[in-house]
Amino acid sequence: MLLRIALACALWSAVFAQSIGAQMGDASLITRGDSLRVQLPGALWLDAQFRSWNADIMLLGIQGVAGDWPVSILDLDGLQIYGERSARDGFRHWALIGAVGGMFVGAATGLVLHTTGVSRDADGPTSQIISTSLRWAGLVAVAGGVVGGVYGSSHPGIGWIGVQLPGH
Repeated sequence: MLLRIALACALWSAVFAQSIGAQMGDASLITRGDSLRVQLPGALWLDAQFRSWNADIMLLGIQGVAGDWPVSILDLDGLQIYGERSARDGFRHWALIGAVGGMFVGAATGLVLHTTGVSRDADGPTSQIISTSLRWAGLVAVAGGVVGGVYGSSHPGIGWIGVQLPGH
């Protein structure tokens, strides 16, 4: 029973994290002067400033490089723009932070409650310690996700938002 609860919490977290990663903006909304992160195949993320479009080629300004750098949007593995999140993106972002933080806080709370004897026998078997910690981790992760999501939808803030690329 407890293993099922732990697996359900882990699966929920993975699905939730995947949906968080699905925050996508539109490349047509990129305007001159926007801060971007671009990723070419097999390369790390590179910070740049958007200059202009020329068909499917973006001209980017990179600190320390003279002149503009032309990059085809079709050649990119990833593109992110730094801007204001929508209420939905803010919900997703803060709900993930709340859920992950809640898992750790809940697991620590369950461990402390068990070892102090509040929830069960402090000298009980290891399975009781694990079950108590996992139960609290799941409960507080859900609560943290909800609280974080509510906060994030009313205070979305700014941050890196992924842009859907053609062919990806």
